[in-house]
Amino acid sequence: MWWTVLGCMREESALPESGGIVPLEDRDPAPERFEASVVAGPARIVLADGTVVNGKGYDGLVPGPLIRVPLGARVAVTLENQLSESFHTTIHWHGIEGNNAADGTHTTQDAVRRGERFTYDFTVPRAGFHWYHPHIDGAQLVFEGLYAPLIVDDPDEPELIAAGVLPRDEQILVLSDLSHFQGTPYRVATDGTEVMNGTEGSLLLVNGRQEPTFDISASGPTRLRVVNTSIARFWRLSIPGHTLYRVGGEGGLLDRVRVEGGSVTADVTRLSDGTPLGTTEVELGYDRGEILLGPAERVDLVLQPEGDAGDALELRWEDYARGRHQMYEEDGVVVTEDADDDGTRPGARVARFRLVEDGAPRWTLAEGDPVLGAVGRAVGAVAETNALDWTGPDAMVMSEKMDHVIDAAGNLEMTSEFYMDGQSWIADHHVGALQTEAPTARHARLGDTLSWEIRNETEMDHPLHLHGFSYQPVRFFQDDPEADTRTSWPWGADEYEDTTVVPGHTSLLVRVPLLDPVGDGGGAGRWMRHCHLLQHGENGMMSELIVDE
Repeated sequence: MWWTVLGCMREESALPESGGIVPLEDRDPAPERFEASVVAGPARIVLADGTVVNGKGYDGLVPGPLIRVPLGARVAVTLENQLSESFHTTIHWHGIEGNNAADGTHTTQDAVRRGERFTYDFTVPRAGFHWYHPHIDGAQLVFEGLYAPLIVDDPDEPELIAAGVLPRDEQILVLSDLSHFQGTPYRVATDGTEVMNGTEGSLLLVNGRQEPTFDISASGPTRLRVVNTSIARFWRLSIPGHTLYRVGGEGGLLDRVRVEGGSVTADVTRLSDGTPLGTTEVELGYDRGEILLGPAERVDLVLQPEGDAGDALELRWEDYARGRHQMYEEDGVVVTEDADDDGTRPGARVARFRLVEDGAPRWTLAEGDPVLGAVGRAVGAVAETNALDWTGPDAMVMSEKMDHVIDAAGNLEMTSEFYMDGQSWIADHHVGALQTEAPTARHARLGDTLSWEIRNETEMDHPLHLHGFSYQPVRFFQDDPEADTRTSWPWGADEYEDTTVVPGHTSLLVRVPLLDPVGDGGGAGRWMRHCHLLQHGENGMMSELIVDE
């Protein structure tokens, strides 16, 4: 029997169990070395009604092929560009640390033109769930299908699985969205209200398909490795009647199981002198037991199914009030405000989990159960001793502005501008290492630790991504100078991230150890920092962290 997988013909036996995700062929037999080639080019996305969308993908696949390697492996992947002449490209290895020459950005290499090849060679120094995608014309190319998962396995996972701490069964879920007209993907906006809100496709896809069905054990738990590759859509995920337990994330496994959502207890202090004023509850915008993923975020979850063989569970997307804007003219006055439907759009089923009986032993999993703690490990906190203080006036600041013009016919036209640290930087996609330094670039040295405040001065949530280094989120805080109060709450776990949603009018304190994890000096170089609502980053909300040896 033959199956059609997004336009590529493959034998049924070659399809992996994890939801149609196809592995990239490794040409090197040594387990500590991965060598492969991948082609960026056309790909066919087949919708539920049979409509074929002529998108783009790696090796003709949407999502592209999975790269899965052990911690410490050396990876060499040759990219060939077979996109149309108008698209030069790169691969950014999102979440991979300490390999500047292979970072795949405007400042680390010349763009790969049609028919050309470029080999990326890097070592993977941190376990976790990563992904790869273009960093030139990224908003358009990712929207059309150029994205793929990359997993770095923790060496203790076999022991954790054998001990019943982690599930044996796993599903990889790659989330995306798409809009098309007669089989041609939309061109994403570059100005106006749509670029401010970010382009969200009308079709919600899981592993490149509409409402796919995954067979999972009716008795044993299943591990869900989830990545949001959408360029703007936030994914608020739930399975009715079930709790989603988080056991890991972008930087690997956690010390203990977490249940997220609902509200958190926050401390209130006097802003001027730090005097304690009590506590309050801060609503997070999604229910307890759900998971919220901003663009580019990843989570490692465990689902314990309730039901019998033959039952089906729904994976649902629900809307999240992230601060979408609307702008209109009323009585000669231009009004900017939260969009009427922000957080109220109807939810949708995006996938089904069909329960099958396989004799797996039943589990119980609870918040606070040990994960890494079961093998005597702990993530550990990054020490703040001697950290460079990049807070207050030295904070990283994300800001934006909506404005308007009235054309000669009297029509209202919206405009949007985006800033990092008060200035807008739109990188030249074609000059590589000759790129002029970003006007708000920050400089540090290998071995420094940064205590860095990420301040969001806008009404909208922004997912901040730092290239090259993982950081530990420490604490959120919201300042109200008029009331002379600061409301703050802890992150709640020691872990490493590279992409984090910072809510509107909120700051996040992170600690960034500027390590050279491979030990070859590759941690030095020019590293991007930007909003991963990709239209924001590409239209000015981007700068650099330049790390010297």
